[in-house]
Amino acid sequence: MKNSTIFLIIFIFILIVAGIILGIILTDDSKDSKNNNSKNILWVAVGSDASDGDGNILYSTDGKSWTSAQKNGNNPFGNTGAGRGIAYNGQGRWVAVGLGATFGDGNILYSDNGQTWISAQQNGANPFGNTGIGYGVAYGGQGRWVAVGDDTSDEGNILYSTDNGETWTSAQQGISNPFGDSG
Repeated sequence: MKNSTIFLIIFIFILIVAGIILGIILTDDSKDSKNNNSKNILWVAVGSDASDGDGNILYSTDGKSWTSAQKNGNNPFGNTGAGRGIAYNGQGRWVAVGLGATFGDGNILYSDNGQTWISAQQNGANPFGNTGIGYGVAYGGQGRWVAVGDDTSDEGNILYSTDNGETWTSAQQGISNPFGDSG
């Protein structure tokens, strides 16, 4: 195997483990921590909300009180969808992956504030396929992201973005269905 393939496999493994362990990301964009002035701390959590409809993406400024990222009563991944992984680039951009509840909900979302989310659908299709699910996402610097998941159409279990999470492309050149048919 080439070194780049081995690195990619190790990186994806770490990404999957991190996506399973971490469901909450904290950002601290404070400029004056010495005087504790103007702290802009934001916690963002993803998860499942199939029962009461409170939200599948939540945010908090103190880690104690949480607010749903719902818009007009709709959850970002759909009202019965689920978030599975989230990452932050340290410069204001968040990317979350999961399972959209319906065709139009999306399985990769991005946000510039952790509160309002936009689907990364392209031409009406979700990046992991319309019935696929994202499990983990990581930021690699300079607007580059990598996401892993289960694409039921076998078009891509590993995706990458070079435009800060807005569009996604299969990263499987030379590897056919790297995680098998079940992701």
